[in-house]
Amino acid sequence: MTGECLSGRSDRPKMIEVVRYSVTVVPSLALDLSVVWLLTHTVGLPMLPAVGLGFVAGGSFNYVVHELWTFHSSARAMSLNRWASYLAAVSSVLGLRILFLYVMDAAAGGQAGSDMQRLLVASGLSFVANYFVSKYLIFRSPRL
Repeated sequence: MTGECLSGRSDRPKMIEVVRYSVTVVPSLALDLSVVWLLTHTVGLPMLPAVGLGFVAGGSFNYVVHELWTFHSSARAMSLNRWASYLAAVSSVLGLRILFLYVMDAAAGGQAGSDMQRLLVASGLSFVANYFVSKYLIFRSPRL
């Protein structure tokens, strides 16, 4: 096959979007984890509040990049309503990330590796969830 699905449409635009999303999450994750590391190691903030603040920093970066590049649509412009919707969605995904951290810790009796190792796993799972929330709820194509 030459990149066409059974319906005859090309999968290329979807693949480009997935690649853009993947490229976007790398600096976002770096910002997120850097904030967590700085807050826990220099300020002495406990892990969970630091994770929340790191997630908000990365999420704010993501909103702008997703709106302007990843899920860009000429039929849509940046809006305060979508920003608020994205923040609400990001908050839900943050809840999932914290739940993932809690479950990994509880399942291993507190011996599930270092905090940063668990955070990396939970971050990966939450970024997958965030892709689907972003694509299908926040940045869906406008109906004409």
